Amino acid sequence: MVNFVDVTAPGPRLDGGPLRPLAIRARPQAHFPALARAPFEDSMSHPSHALRLATVRKLTAELYALQDQMNATVDQITALLQGSELSAALAAPEALRLEAGGVERQFVPAPLALPLPQVFVESLQTGREVAPGCMFYTDNKNGQVQLVQVPAPRSSDSRHALHLNVAGFDGAWLSLVFDARALLEGLPAGRARLSLALEHRADPVVQSSIKLTWRDDGHPHDVQLSPRGGRTLVDSCEIPDFDPATTDAFDIHVIYTPHTRGSIELQRLVLTLSVQPEVHEDAPDVFESAA
Repeated sequence: MVNFVDVTAPGPRLDGGPLRPLAIRARPQAHFPALARAPFEDSMSHPSHALRLATVRKLTAELYALQDQMNATVDQITALLQGSELSAALAAPEALRLEAGGVERQFVPAPLALPLPQVFVESLQTGREVAPGCMFYTDNKNGQVQLVQVPAPRSSDSRHALHLNVAGFDGAWLSLVFDARALLEGLPAGRARLSLALEHRADPVVQSSIKLTWRDDGHPHDVQLSPRGGRTLVDSCEIPDFDPATTDAFDIHVIYTPHTRGSIELQRLVLTLSVQPEVHEDAPDVFESAA
């Protein structure tokens, strides 16, 4: 059974028209954990039953994750209908506490999470802000680059995708730069690990690269990632001594080398930053106390 939440607000609707109730499925009643208990636990003697039980528990955990994501979406819609600023409505979720004092936070860029103010740009020029926290750059001079925000494929966990069409492209590269400083909120200093999952497709196939850049107390740093995979790319890197409090820039560069004519679609980009705080143990007292 699923409960329905009626989202309304006294403020104006986003398009300026009157408000209408939104029937949004939220917070399914938690009946499905029972699926993880019966009938498999009574038949653990057979190896296939243990595998089925593990699979059911994994799917149950995914259902809970989807439930949390749906509830977060309802909160964002409510905040936007009540007139909240876009940056506030898209504030990063609470950091996840890990074992041994670690903290983890996830980030999805705004153009893949919410509709753009302008979903179609006929001629995209270098230095153009695509959305809050997303910039476009290229060395193209005379060719045409067209941007279209489209619904994400059903297989993707993003809500939107960015489609780049190029014609007469005379440059060597184009890039989307995402400001990921929202990842740093509430994280301690320590040993950091950034994980990235990117899903895209291109026709014809193009070369791509990903770079992480950040600035710590005015000192620039960068790491070239080498994602593995085909349509879905994954990679991670470690930052040994990382202090979010002194980091005033934290960007992900998604770089493509287009052909003269073709299309590129960025369907998914999820960043996960986990930090393990430094533990300073008290030095032992090497002096014997007086008897």
